[in-house]
Amino acid sequence: MNATGITIEHNRKGAPTFARIDLRKYGDKLKDFFTSEGVSVEELVYDPEFVAKIKKAEKQEAKKIDLDKYFEIKASEEYTDAEILVYNSMINAANIIAKNS
Repeated sequence: MNATGITIEHNRKGAPTFARIDLRKYGDKLKDFFTSEGVSVEELVYDPEFVAKIKKAEKQEAKKIDLDKYFEIKASEEYTDAEILVYNSMINAANIIAKNS
């Protein structure tokens, strides 16, 4: 029998492995236990500006960038081996991402 706010999770063999506990309901009762085990139960405080930036970024649609447009290598220009290697790596990575999306 499960109490409201407490769920026992089982592995594939049916053995109990985890307990999911609603801390809003039972947090005060478990605070001493968590503290004795070294688990912090205090509310995390995040920088509001950081949270706002994350929320804004989550709402924005991803943009595709054509790397060839920005990193053209022209035969008439000289590039170091390192620059060519970086360019080729970026093109390969972009192609892999494009295939997987």
